[in-house]
Amino acid sequence: PVAWAGEPGGPGIVGADRLVQQLAAAAEPRGVDSLLLAFGERAETDGDWEAALGAYRGVMRRGEPGLVQLGRIGVATTATRLGNRALGQGDPPEAVRFFREALAADPTAAGDSAMAGLARALAGRADTTPTAQQDSAGTGTTEITR
Repeated sequence: PVAWAGEPGGPGIVGADRLVQQLAAAAEPRGVDSLLLAFGERAETDGDWEAALGAYRGVMRRGEPGLVQLGRIGVATTATRLGNRALGQGDPPEAVRFFREALAADPTAAGDSAMAGLARALAGRADTTPTAQQDSAGTGTTEITR
């Protein structure tokens, strides 16, 4: 993402501030959506999946051609991570909500991890089998449900 590429040592709070300033000043819809995507990526990098999900949802809602699909992919992957986290924290109803959102946004990007997570959440239990752990790792999700 452009807003913090020049910072020594990578992203930092200064980069996030710059990104927010750029977002506030953007006049073109495509520019706003590009910055929202960058904000979502930044939030993911920082581990703030809720903020990332909100940014990606915004891109999907705004419907800017060419960027909507990137928003869908962001929603799918981030909601899958949040679903796995909710399931790991013993909150199957919240996990169901996230997994359904992930699968509705982009079933391909959400992948087997979201489908398996939804099945576990609907059953009201977490799954710690090696297969569940592999599904989680296969989608880049770093948390393993317990």
